[in-house]
Amino acid sequence: MRPEYMHELWVGSLTILVFGLAQEDVSVANPVGSTKPAAQETAGVLDTDGDGQSDEAETLAGTNPADPLSVFKVLDLELIRDVGVQIQWSSVTGKFYSVYRDTSLEWNAPELLTNAVAATPPVNAFTDKSLPDGTACYYKVSIYDSIRTPELVHIPAGDFQMGDSSDEGYFDELPAHEVVVSGFYMDNIEVSKGLWDEVALWAVSHGYDITTHSGLGKSVHHPAHSVTWYEAVKWCNARSEKEGRTPCYYTDADRDTVYRTGTLDLSNDCVKWNATGYRLPTEAEWEKAARGGLSEKLFPWGDTISHTLANYYSSISYSYDISPTRGYHPMYNEEWPYTSPVGGFSAYGYGLFDMAGNQWEWCWDWYDADWYSNADATQTDCQGPASGMNRLLRGGSWFDDADFCRSTYRGSDEPSVEGSSVGFRCVRL
Repeated sequence: MRPEYMHELWVGSLTILVFGLAQEDVSVANPVGSTKPAAQETAGVLDTDGDGQSDEAETLAGTNPADPLSVFKVLDLELIRDVGVQIQWSSVTGKFYSVYRDTSLEWNAPELLTNAVAATPPVNAFTDKSLPDGTACYYKVSIYDSIRTPELVHIPAGDFQMGDSSDEGYFDELPAHEVVVSGFYMDNIEVSKGLWDEVALWAVSHGYDITTHSGLGKSVHHPAHSVTWYEAVKWCNARSEKEGRTPCYYTDADRDTVYRTGTLDLSNDCVKWNATGYRLPTEAEWEKAARGGLSEKLFPWGDTISHTLANYYSSISYSYDISPTRGYHPMYNEEWPYTSPVGGFSAYGYGLFDMAGNQWEWCWDWYDADWYSNADATQTDCQGPASGMNRLLRGGSWFDDADFCRSTYRGSDEPSVEGSSVGFRCVRL
């Protein structure tokens, strides 16, 4: 018996979608060699050789945009009894590949099978050994140059004025007050989907309940999104343990059991603040880092914002929004969500990227609208209120107006919320 197979290139996304149906009596089957015709490409996209793959896509894939026989494609799909399904695809030196599987056939919750597979030209192969016989599924092979890994930049110790002093802010940004923060290190970019998957793959086999599809993302280069506060905290612990560092978060104040599963509303006492591992920044740490050494400025770089500086929703409602293009960022508004690659704009201040726009970033603290009037808000290395309903979110996103991207704007949401505009970045000592 031979099942039917189909594979096609998703134009512009550098992925190949493969449909396979595992059957017990089949040992070998070859896929149908077809790709999307050029006519199905987006209008205006250049496809010199008419093979259905744009010149831009072929350049990134390392294939020849002038040769219709040179394409990024699945070469063979082989069902091997008692072994699994082997996928073979064309590969090019210097590229990396990820293989996904989705048994729902809806592509709502793709499962990452392997990540950062280095090219072994001219053909790469991966065997899925866990697909049950008789199960229909989609496979997807994605190509990329490399996963951009974050670089830790030093945020120096010192005092700064926290809160709004520009009359542009809201009541919960007042009063402006002096805060002292000890030195720490912060990832220069938001956690990418590629890094999320790398750590999550490790976490699954080490007692964690986070998975690769706990954090979504348009590609390995874009920020991980739809991550709850609980998942972000557990992911920080997993990243720490994966690198041999002492985790920061524990299930209770005794700090004996590493927080790996469940949805626990941790208190400040559940954190080893002097541990070597990764954690979410406190709200004070985040704002000091975002300001980049500047004082009394609306944004990390100054007092105006435009699409040349950040990924956000531009509007005429704010005088400081001087972007010549309005609405969603025109470079990234074709595929929802309209995130941009991590580090896609210029760095500023201490060498950080995307501290305004792209993704909201979870912070450690509970949210309290009146917190800045509390004497404890001025304590050195303030860790925020002892309890609350919502956790802090900072920085605005691709979805939000310039107002939300100001360095002092205080967003918040329930820690169980997951949204396409919510991600995070890590800090450590």
